[in-house]
Amino acid sequence: MSASSSLPGDRSERPAGAAAGAGASGPAGRGDTITLDAAEAGATASRVRGRSRSERPPLTQVDRWLATAAVVTSALALVVLAGLPVPGVVGGLVLTAFWLGGPGAAVAVHLRVRASTKVAQAPVLGLALLVGLSLASVWTGIWPPRLVGALVAVLTLLGAGFLLLRRPAGERRGSRGLKASSAVLCLVLLGAVVLWATALPAVRTADASIYGLLASGPLRLPIAIAVVLAVAMLALRWRRPVVGVASVAALVVVLRGTVSAGVEQAGPTWAYKHIGVVVQLLERHEVSPGTDIYMNWPGMFSAAAWFSDMSGVAPLDLARWIVPVVHVVVALQVVALARVFGATVQGATAAALLVVALNWVGQDYFAPQALALCLAGGVLATLAQARESRTCAVLAVVGFAAIVPTHQLTPFWLLGMAIVLAVFRRVPWWLLLAMVAVLVAFVVPRLDVVESYGLFSGFDPVGNATNNVPGVSARGSDIGSLVARATVVVMWLSTFAVLVARLRALGWRRPWRHTEVVVPAVMAFSPIALLGGQSYGGEAINRVILYSCLGCAAVLGPALASALQRRVLPALAAAVWAVVAVGLAVQASYNQWPMNVVRDEDVAASRWLATEAPDDANVIPIVFTWPGRVWLDYERYYVEEPGKDASLDGILQVQGGPSAPPNGARVSVGRLEQIAWQRPEDPAYVVFSGSMRARDAYYATFEPGTYEELLEGLRSDPDWQVVRQEGDLWVFQFVAPGFPVS
Repeated sequence: MSASSSLPGDRSERPAGAAAGAGASGPAGRGDTITLDAAEAGATASRVRGRSRSERPPLTQVDRWLATAAVVTSALALVVLAGLPVPGVVGGLVLTAFWLGGPGAAVAVHLRVRASTKVAQAPVLGLALLVGLSLASVWTGIWPPRLVGALVAVLTLLGAGFLLLRRPAGERRGSRGLKASSAVLCLVLLGAVVLWATALPAVRTADASIYGLLASGPLRLPIAIAVVLAVAMLALRWRRPVVGVASVAALVVVLRGTVSAGVEQAGPTWAYKHIGVVVQLLERHEVSPGTDIYMNWPGMFSAAAWFSDMSGVAPLDLARWIVPVVHVVVALQVVALARVFGATVQGATAAALLVVALNWVGQDYFAPQALALCLAGGVLATLAQARESRTCAVLAVVGFAAIVPTHQLTPFWLLGMAIVLAVFRRVPWWLLLAMVAVLVAFVVPRLDVVESYGLFSGFDPVGNATNNVPGVSARGSDIGSLVARATVVVMWLSTFAVLVARLRALGWRRPWRHTEVVVPAVMAFSPIALLGGQSYGGEAINRVILYSCLGCAAVLGPALASALQRRVLPALAAAVWAVVAVGLAVQASYNQWPMNVVRDEDVAASRWLATEAPDDANVIPIVFTWPGRVWLDYERYYVEEPGKDASLDGILQVQGGPSAPPNGARVSVGRLEQIAWQRPEDPAYVVFSGSMRARDAYYATFEPGTYEELLEGLRSDPDWQVVRQEGDLWVFQFVAPGFPVS
């Protein structure tokens, strides 16, 4: 394909950074850049201006798909919302499809933007609408999720249905049958998914290892991932777009679906405080007053509560299945972003594949950050087109407005990036002012909340990049950290190398004018600037990597696809790079698997302690990796009395003061009893679990052997009574003479 050609459905605008009459952003003939030249752009504009207002342009193939999806999902959603007997799982799937492909798709078909942007914006607009409606509900106390959901479904059905009936269909592109080689590759992918499914029982029962799930789990899991990656490489080399898309879907299933299907309960354990917020909103239908951070940024929680009420799916189940959904939405956004950067279909497919693999930092669970990431991907793709398209500029503001009440950090990254792009004249100033107005209008009334958590941590990039798990050297965490750092280094250095090569092809003179390099560079590396002013409680470095992988994948994907389509040696080198990069990312994703697994007995024990134990009881997990009681009564156990579920390692760190070593200490049964006696008026329980044992081994939370000695000591001590035991879960109650037991 020549550098000045355009794919069907992408003819409405030039890619970001392509000036009138400019050629490809890379060497001609490589197929990595698609540009609309000036003559063709002028002819298209003339046709649009010359069309009668009463004349409706025909629907493109993508428009028909989107409108059909809107009609089908809204009709099915009405069936669920009408109260007909539909299983909860089916209802949840139907309403998930509706909010991702219903109202947003019905709006997207009317937008004059490139086809890939329309497809990517459909779930973003649906999620933004859900966030907006649910926020209005929890802020006013009016709670009509099923009624409003039905109304949205009706409007979506009517709007998309009339569009299909009244707008003529455009010319259909001839579809060629699936080649024999493509059919074989699809069958291989299906075999990999089946192999993965057979490995799930062994995943659930895998022993804990300080080296992660790949070391202790079934061999079929990494084999399935390797087969999917191999098929994807062949699909990119042979230019098989259907197989490429199927490979991305298969990677979402076998790599990210394991987090949902390979566990008994939702994880990780810190998701349970988020579940508690959703449960409280379901019960009270409005946010609580005060300075609680979650109640002041309730976008994700209100949306989840609304969805749970509409679908009948419990928040606990929503939390379990969110991970693959997040990756599907993020992959669509990266495809759109890569297309804006000039990628071919194969390059955009490779970008989606890489973002699914490289997003290893574990911020895709049931949390505000996961929803903000989905919306932020849509903002990136529209910001990159904001100078050429006012529609995209408005879409960027809409996505940004949905992020602001959802997550605290993401809007500041996006605003900072928009400022840089405005300096390079890639973003109109009015858009920047609109973003500032939205952020200020929301944050200023909540300045007391912001001040209680700290707006700036100080200019200390190195200190702000330090994680929030201080400790001594331990083999598991040392190796895990090495793998994680190697993954980031490979991603960043490779992205930098691709951008330098692109700049070299364009010329070194006045590099700031080459927006084909500047815009991707800003989007890939701007998150690093966050470390200049905020540690985010020791999690800032994880957010930097998370945000960065979107832009990096959009840059690396086209380069990978192009290299795989060259001669044997460059293609082989590209394949080796992909194996190394994805392999490191997979290992980093599963490094901490054993400590993040939540089992049925953990959830059952936390529910038992919340309902059967005395109301004033103190529950002391040996290590903080445990669901606790917060998900059952968020306001009491997180807002009012957070110390009721304080973990032993946390208590020791607080009591030891800043000069005390945070972990690696030896703790005796006597020390544990002293802690219980510090609150002699309240019954005391101590909990051990498999995830606690795994975390202790990985981070050396206590001196080696301490965990087992404590467990054995309590089992043999008459002052401690076993009140619940199942598998690796043990719950002890302190029953020493004179200590309250009820």
